[in-house]
Amino acid sequence: MANPNPSSIHSFPLPAPPTFLDFLNLQSHYSSWQFETHNEWKKSMTFLFKLLTDSNIVPCQDIDIQTVRDCLFHIISRIESNCFGIWKPNGKEACMGRAVFPAASYFNHSCFPNCQSIKHDHKMAFRTLKDVSKGEMLTISYIDTNMPVSARRARLMDDYFFECMCERCISESGMVSNASQLKVSYTFKKYEHKKRTKKKSKNKNDSKKVVQDLLDGCEPTESNSAL
Repeated sequence: MANPNPSSIHSFPLPAPPTFLDFLNLQSHYSSWQFETHNEWKKSMTFLFKLLTDSNIVPCQDIDIQTVRDCLFHIISRIESNCFGIWKPNGKEACMGRAVFPAASYFNHSCFPNCQSIKHDHKMAFRTLKDVSKGEMLTISYIDTNMPVSARRARLMDDYFFECMCERCISESGMVSNASQLKVSYTFKKYEHKKRTKKKSKNKNDSKKVVQDLLDGCEPTESNSAL
């Protein structure tokens, strides 16, 4: 349904409740971090280590700090690259926090999007901004698009690690003549993950295996995707 009224969101079919594995299926750009970014997050390592331990997401006891650090950085990168802002309901430009909606994270970016995210209570939905043809990709904007093409591309490269080649960017950058040779499509890389046991680890070896499985899931498979 196009352009829904927020009050009707409750009647929409909703995806299954997300799991931690759904979160791990999202893209991590940890391997592409600049030194400054990496160094800045290292300053928060003690706090993040305690947070991860208290949450029981990963059994950190008896695991070497470098392994835990890599695991943490992959988690941070997934949040940074896939989160949505939580804004005050009165519309003021004040972000109260950020949240990850795994299913919503698979919307690709365009600087001239045909969809827009809307929030209502604790739900997120999407509405179309214009007519959409059958088979046309549904897109949203990851950033404020009221900027010159160079600024938009720089922001997307810094935050999402890709150069935008949407039709608007191609046109505004003077690349219209080459547009027919470019595939304007962005898809997320697919990840392969081992099945993880739901049982709590009882010893050091079990803990190491859980963390190693998690890190294995952090490594992307071969893909031609931009994201």
